[in-house]
Amino acid sequence: MKEKIKESAKKDCCVACGVETEYYDTTHIDARRFYIEGAGQLCKDCFEKIINEKRGKEEGRPTMRIVGIIGPYFSSGDRRSIDYNIANAQFIAIRIAEFFSDSKLIGFFCPHSHTARFEKLANAKEEYYHTLDDAIYDSACEIFVLLPGWEDSKGSVRDVKRAKERKRRFFLLKDYSVENIRFLLQGMERWARRKMEDERIELRNGGQ
Repeated sequence: MKEKIKESAKKDCCVACGVETEYYDTTHIDARRFYIEGAGQLCKDCFEKIINEKRGKEEGRPTMRIVGIIGPYFSSGDRRSIDYNIANAQFIAIRIAEFFSDSKLIGFFCPHSHTARFEKLANAKEEYYHTLDDAIYDSACEIFVLLPGWEDSKGSVRDVKRAKERKRRFFLLKDYSVENIRFLLQGMERWARRKMEDERIELRNGGQ
């Protein structure tokens, strides 16, 4: 009876590349490797490729996580306040770049410098910049740094609410002291390394 069932069963092909896999269409998914629920059976090569692409990995390179910087921009609206806020955000972006220069674990998106002084340089509505920030925050940023004074900024409060709805993680910078900046950077580094290790374990378990 078992031989008849085996003879009538067909081998599943990889849903990505079409190559024949080692598993019959009657094999339960719990007994398979390289199977993704909702997608189907994959070969080993396609499974690893899809998992890596999902995490934004490039072969031979470390995974870079992107942190979004959230903090006040306009404040009172005068030129001095705006320039002060831009300088503070850029200062943290520079510290992130220097700290992760070798490991490349974390990169950043700093909207303050991305569109610095565009309220004077460009004839565009403020809503445009909110939409632009949302698009980059949502697609690229896994974590966020909250700069001092963020809670007094309507734009920052809006960004934090949106990020919370998407279950993002936050790192709070209390002030711009050397000690607190170092604490912030080390905390982000620990988080990034844990994420990398978790993904290695997930990939290894998924392939067994």
